[in-house]
Amino acid sequence: MGSFSGRTCTRDATARMTTLMEGQPLRHVIVYDNTGKPRGGQLDSEGPPPAPSEATRPAAPRTMHTFEFRLSGSEEMQQSIQLQDGPAGDTLSAAAECVRVSVTRSPHASTASIGGVEVHAKVHGEHLVCVARVTDFLADDLVVVQADVLVFREQDLPRQ
Repeated sequence: MGSFSGRTCTRDATARMTTLMEGQPLRHVIVYDNTGKPRGGQLDSEGPPPAPSEATRPAAPRTMHTFEFRLSGSEEMQQSIQLQDGPAGDTLSAAAECVRVSVTRSPHASTASIGGVEVHAKVHGEHLVCVARVTDFLADDLVVVQADVLVFREQDLPRQ
């Protein structure tokens, strides 16, 4: 047994402190430099890091919907759905979580071009709106865009 900041502790066979007598485990924290080499270490007697609080946990989405667009060339399309009624006073936000793109080219295309894809989502009144835009594709290209859009209550989002 030894002393650590005025508290009694136990040590393992290599003389490293392992626990405080209060039963609180020690953490060995190693500090690394910018090349990834260890520079030294320190003992942290505070035990394991605290569990995330409710304020830092990701909010559960209120709803999720997958939109699918079939576009070509440089085209934009908008789709919307009616949101189900929620509690009065809810302020809602939308975010595209996952976007998948598939391109089918004409077999007669002599060149391959790289195009751009943009997806925007928002809550407008009682509707969830998703806009997909493709740019710089060939007119014969079929671009299928699928977007998973989540709707959150702003009250549930973590504050920073």
